[in-house]
Amino acid sequence: GVTGWNDIHLDVVLYNRTSGNVEGVVRGDGGPLEVAVPNASVMLRNSTGGILAETMTDSLGHFVFNNVQFGSGYYIIVEPPSDWKKTTEGGHGYLNLTTDRFDLHTRVLFLDLVLEYIEPPLPGFFNVTLHSPVGTGVLLDEPVRLSFSDAVNSSYLEGNLSVSPPVGNLTFRWNGDGTGVVIDHDDFRKNTTYTVTISGRLTSSSGKLLWGEGDFSWNFTTGDETGAWNLITATVETLSDRTTFFNATGDPGLTVHVVIEGKGSYMLVEAGAGIYSVEIPPGDLEWDTEYFYHFSDVIDGPDLAPDLAGSFRTAARPSVQGGDDDDDDTSKEDESSDAWKIVLFVILVLLILAVLTAILVLLAARSGKGGYGGEEE
Repeated sequence: GVTGWNDIHLDVVLYNRTSGNVEGVVRGDGGPLEVAVPNASVMLRNSTGGILAETMTDSLGHFVFNNVQFGSGYYIIVEPPSDWKKTTEGGHGYLNLTTDRFDLHTRVLFLDLVLEYIEPPLPGFFNVTLHSPVGTGVLLDEPVRLSFSDAVNSSYLEGNLSVSPPVGNLTFRWNGDGTGVVIDHDDFRKNTTYTVTISGRLTSSSGKLLWGEGDFSWNFTTGDETGAWNLITATVETLSDRTTFFNATGDPGLTVHVVIEGKGSYMLVEAGAGIYSVEIPPGDLEWDTEYFYHFSDVIDGPDLAPDLAGSFRTAARPSVQGGDDDDDDTSKEDESSDAWKIVLFVILVLLILAVLTAILVLLAARSGKGGYGGEEE
């Protein structure tokens, strides 16, 4: 036979992939769900804050978003299940998480997402419930924010808080009840890791000690951009008919949305330089209901001012003797209908009387003419 090499021909088709999967696991940084956080809400957003997809973690804390287009600036918002969520009233539980921005240019991107757990303080102690900024890519003019479960000794904190490397012109803006502070400053350095420290044992206004041992501190790393979204104050007022007003102040030219849990987003209009407001009509809200809210720069966006987030309760439905509002409205409609019937009846009677009077006058006139003519004959 013939020996030798045979030619082999291979047809290779290159697949031009344009999408991939974003998947990962959500777990707790301590607490009862340290291994996995089931039933957590996971939301994928694009670079402009638009919602691309939402899902829930399974029993192992796993989630997946399939066929996500390659691109840049994606981020994820994770909200723990309500039974384990840290509420705005204090206490303990897991905090929401907003990830750093990430790019997708591979078939599978795996993310390990960790929710911070706020420990329940022992009697006589209180907690730090929020500290920011955190993570990487922090804006150079991003304020430092702190919130506490109790009102704190503000003079002690201002005298014992430090930023390393040092940053100039720290200015403290406290909220009304002394449980939160926003710290403005000169711009951070680009691409630098900072440490914020509260030295010693901070105390609350009532004499409680800050939970934990020693100093309280955390780190973050800046990027190379400025332009922080900075809202300074916010108030909410709800009237007896459920009409609700939000008023806020901040840097001029911001896009401000108030996000009301279960109801959606409402854009605040800038009435003057850095003065924002919106009126929510009563029909949008239920009677005697508590609503939680936060502020963001996009519709249904993440909480960009955690120290200004909170809740409000609408007024109770007005009670009416002998029935509820609907019965009262029906009764008023019936009364109005009866009144119109009476008016129409009176008008009809007057018309009939007018017609009868006219007929009598006409007959009398004709009778008078007939009698006079007979006498002439």
